[in-house]
Formats: sequence, C-alpha cells, structure tokens
Amino acid sequence: MTELAPSIRVSTTLISAACKEHCVPAPPRGYWSKVRAGKPKSKIPLPARPPGMSNCIRIGRPRSRADSLPPEFLSSIKELRVQIFSAVRISQHVQKNQGNPTSRIKGIWRVLSNALADFGGVIIPKLDEPTSAIIRIYHQSVFIDLEFCGGSEDEPRSRATPSLLMLTMTKQGGTKEPVKIWKDAEDAALETTLHEITTEIVVLAEIKERDAQTARYAWQIAQLKQEQTNQIECDVQRQEEAETQSAARVSSLLELAKRHEQANTLRCLLAKVDVNYPSGSDLEIQMWRRLVVAEIERLDPLIDKRFLTVPGTYPHSAKAA
Repeated sequence: MTELAPSIRVSTTLISAACKEHCVPAPPRGYWSKVRAGKPKSKIPLPARPPGMSNCIRIGRPRSRADSLPPEFLSSIKELRVQIFSAVRISQHVQKNQGNPTSRIKGIWRVLSNALADFGGVIIPKLDEPTSAIIRIYHQSVFIDLEFCGGSEDEPRSRATPSLLMLTMTKQGGTKEPVKIWKDAEDAALETTLHEITTEIVVLAEIKERDAQTARYAWQIAQLKQEQTNQIECDVQRQEEAETQSAARVSSLLELAKRHEQANTLRCLLAKVDVNYPSGSDLEIQMWRRLVVAEIERLDPLIDKRFLTVPGTYPHSAKAA
C-alpha cells in the first residue's frame, strides 16, 4: 500500500478502507518483513465477489474512460441461487403466533437479520413504517414490506383465527411492482419460507448489481462514442474553418496582386509620359503626375508593407518587425 498510494495519489488509509469495504484481503502484520528475510509465505487468495458487491473499486477521482471489457459473471443467476440457498443458515425457528401479528413480524425481522448477516446484509427499518425496511447487501438495496393482511390489526380476533402475514420484495422503494410476494398459506405459515426469502433477497441484490454493472458499462461506451463523435465534429469544424481562412487568405493575396499589377501599370504609364514630356514644366502635367503617384502609393501593397496584413501568412515576429 505504501508503494501504491503515491502512484495513484491517495493515502494508504483510503486504500485500506476500500480493500476492507470490498472484502479484499490484506497481508497480516509482519508479512513483508518475512518476505524480505526470505521466509516462504503463502499469499491469501482473493475471494469471489460476494452477491450485491460492486466489481469496481474506485479510489480518488472516477475513471473518465470506459472499461476495456464488458462485465463478466462467473456463474448464472440460477447457479448462484442454488449456491446461496445451500449457504443460508436459519438459526432460529419462529413459531406462528395465532393472535399477535406484531410479535410474528418482530420475530421474522430478527431471523432475517441473523440469516442475512452472513451475506453482508444489514436491515435498516423505516422509522415512519415499522413494517417496512431497506435491506442493504453491500452496495445494493432490497426493499421489504412485511404487513398484516386479511383485515385490520385492531380488529377483535379469536385465538383460533390465524394472523395472516404477507412479505413483499421490490427492487425500488415506493414502487408498486413487487418482484416476489410470500403469504401465509392454509397449511404453512410465512415463517416456513424464510430460507427461500433470504435466498431471494440476496439473489435480487446480485441481480441489481449485475444490472448496474451492465448499465454502467453501456453508459461508459455511450460516453466514449459521444466523445469520439464530438471529436470528429470538432475536427471537421476546424478543417472547415481552416479551409475558410485559407480561401480568405488566397482572396486577399489575389487582391493584393491585382492592386500591385494596377500600380505597375500606372508606373508604366507614368514612365511613358515622362518620355513624351521630359521637361515637366507644364502645370497640368505636374498635377497629373502627382495624382498618378498618389494612386500608385494607394494601390501598391509593397510600398507600406500592406501585404503583411494578410492573416496567417507569416509568423507574429515578422509582423512585429
């Protein structure tokens, strides 16, 4: 970590916290000293990504470019469901309470909390809705509603009348489209399905994480394509601007050449007049000469370096000179 931290410009504390959050094992104290001393030490293998945990560890600034490869998952959801089902441990059995659904609800929350803890799950109850909770599985959330159904809880009920319960699991809070529903049945209480419920909660968290990874990769690819499109448009725009400027320069240069040619034509005319009227004593000729000389100075861009006013035809140092 001390070597990695300077290269990515973060502290070792951030790296350690990120590894801990993503279940990445770190060498124990004294590991590197033993390695430098030549003592053989085995590396701790990297465990498989737990369900619901992101496969990306981001420290510091987020990446601006897309990942090189799309996300891949080692097992299918069907295979993962079998693995999770076999790993679920229900340590307590909740007896169905015929008369008090509140006690049953508390017991079910307790059992789910213990079972989900093995998968990094934490139950966060809603303060305004005691029968609803958010179950956090690492980086994903599953929403659970555990409700009394079949009448009002305050209704007087006989001990022979069962307290019907229903558990609803949804991907997002507030949605009316449940992913799965479990209810009390005539021959079996809701508590008998807690093993299956725990499994489906963890599986749903993993489904959401896989969807998030796939969506994130698709978004990154779309962003990359958009950047490439924007770059192409910028290149085309710069090319068009360069061509426009080039055409403007050529037009300006041709105009300067035309004026220079006109000035030379007037010089030839002036030379012929000087040949025909060498004395120059005629007042009319003198006035004419002054007019022609003024027009030559006005037209010829070489006299006062007006040819340097064409943009992009010389370095700035030449212009300053």
